Amino acid sequence: MKISDRKKLIHTNFNFVMYFIFSALFFVVSLGFTYLIELVSKIAVEGQHDLITAAVVWLAVYAAVSFGIRYGFLYFRKKACCKWNMDVKTGLMNNILARSPAAFKEKDRTYYMSLFNDDIGFLQKNYVEMIADMVTQMTTFVIALIYAMNINILFTVLILAAGAISVLVTNKLSAQASKHNKTYMDVLGSYNEAIDDGLRGYPVIYKSNALKNFMKLFNERTKMNEKYHAKFEFMTSILNSFVNYFSAIVQMLLMFASALLVIGGQMEAVYFPVTLSLMNILISPMYMVMNDYSLIKSCKDIKLNVIKELNFPTETYDGATAIDEASIDIEHMCFAYGDKTIFNDTNLTIKNKEHVLLRGGSGAGKSTLLKLLTRECTTDGGTIRIGGADIKTLGRSELFKNISVIVQHPMLFRDTILQNIVLFEDKEKIDFERLNKAVDLAGLRTFVDKLPKGLSTVLLDSGENLSGGEKQRIETARTIYRNTPIVLVDEATSGLDLEKAKDLERIFRGMDKLIISTSHRQDINLSELYDRTIVIEDGKIH
Repeated sequence: MKISDRKKLIHTNFNFVMYFIFSALFFVVSLGFTYLIELVSKIAVEGQHDLITAAVVWLAVYAAVSFGIRYGFLYFRKKACCKWNMDVKTGLMNNILARSPAAFKEKDRTYYMSLFNDDIGFLQKNYVEMIADMVTQMTTFVIALIYAMNINILFTVLILAAGAISVLVTNKLSAQASKHNKTYMDVLGSYNEAIDDGLRGYPVIYKSNALKNFMKLFNERTKMNEKYHAKFEFMTSILNSFVNYFSAIVQMLLMFASALLVIGGQMEAVYFPVTLSLMNILISPMYMVMNDYSLIKSCKDIKLNVIKELNFPTETYDGATAIDEASIDIEHMCFAYGDKTIFNDTNLTIKNKEHVLLRGGSGAGKSTLLKLLTRECTTDGGTIRIGGADIKTLGRSELFKNISVIVQHPMLFRDTILQNIVLFEDKEKIDFERLNKAVDLAGLRTFVDKLPKGLSTVLLDSGENLSGGEKQRIETARTIYRNTPIVLVDEATSGLDLEKAKDLERIFRGMDKLIISTSHRQDINLSELYDRTIVIEDGKIH
């Protein structure tokens, strides 16, 4: 989901259009109740008993039609909001996962979880739904205004003037309440900090005999919190009471004005009860729009942040460059972590289907080299080519069509073993012959056959109930199934016992691929399992 206009987050779709249509229809029909009041007034005031049948029929029609329109109104409102929520979350997840590794790591997982679970829900409730409500209220206002002007223009002007004054007064009082609220929230924050400090600082308070001193501070914070909390509650109550009384006074004055218009012959008596209904229909949207607008304004920062994340630059997925052969050529490569040089003018060539073992001390650059090959890190200079193609020119799809990675701690998804191997491939596209071969070659068959549901067994908690060897075999099966010409193995056997590690190394040995493996193990003669051993030391490759 890309947003071309950075100020907008709502795009027109069928559900929103239908919602707005039904909202207009709903309030048009709602005015039908006002017309029903008019009919009843004519019957009661003017004695037009011939209208009784019409009134009964109108009531029945109104009830049936209004219920149907209300249903459509609520249905499309909820569907439009849910569709918006789904589109934003889908677009956001796609954007996040399409970023470069460096860009992805700029934010932690907590931040991303907050975006999905807090920010988008907040925007739906206080931005999307409020915009929808504002449109509804404005539709109500316009339709009611036209109806009111047909009854009496002067009375309509009086209602609008009274409504405007009410809104301005309420807005002014709300602003004052907000100031008190801000002060109270600051005090509450200080009070909560004192609670947190006390609980976290128990060992220090206990060992330093500082209980009396801390309690003096805590009592001060508590006293201040209760003082401002009471003040805030009092101001809120006063505000609500004043608004209610003021609204009642305004309505009484308008009723008095309408009565004078009837007495003066400027308005028919039958419309007197109608005007009472119109007061609420015209004034209520003014309050609602003001309130909705305030909520929409409060979403500004969150809205802009979500838009920024939705439009965050992503990696090119499909590139024009293709890889012909699985060979690796590194020329004059330089890389450093801050002031620490890892590679300095490094050159290395690895032939197609060659098996290479990387050796070196901790921090020498073994894992870093693999990260450079997968673009998790970017070189400071020099060139890395795969099959003659500069990896900087490769799209993500082409790069990882050719490279698989097996790591020390495999990532397993909360899904079936099958989906963990084929990585969510559509069932109709799964090559079951290749799948079964991968399961067998990875030494996973015995384990799978013991499970009641076999490959359909769901891994709970990311496979935490599995042994390290079982996890590694699943990831190895995943790699074999992917069938990439290059396999990078990063300390995959370091956490396994000797026999399991030997079994896994034999599996790697049997792969007809270009393999680069890193390992610290000394209890296995790895040299005999690889075509060549490369030592990384002092930024050089030997």
